[in-house]
Amino acid sequence: MVDILLQLVDDPKIEVKLADDNVKALTQDLIAGGTDTSATIMEWAMSELLKQPHLFKLANEEMDRIIGKDRWVEEKDMPQLPYIDAIVKETLRKHPAAVMLAPHLSS
Repeated sequence: MVDILLQLVDDPKIEVKLADDNVKALTQDLIAGGTDTSATIMEWAMSELLKQPHLFKLANEEMDRIIGKDRWVEEKDMPQLPYIDAIVKETLRKHPAAVMLAPHLSS
């Protein structure tokens, strides 16, 4: 994406001129926005689990049983963690990460 923006800096046909500073600022905004969204979702997930300690205990037991305490969770482990997957889905359902661009109605 940065390559495309840098090409637009030199494009004489573009109506709104971009400077190098504009490209840098936009790139930083994209990185910060992505990081902020992930952190916010994690905060919501932890907040929801702390409200219900019995669910936190079940999630912790599943992690200890499948992953153990000696390694990090990897993407390939996710199919074996249905309870953690359900927690992630419920968190995203209750606290959606994306800003709604158009209103919708569930059917």
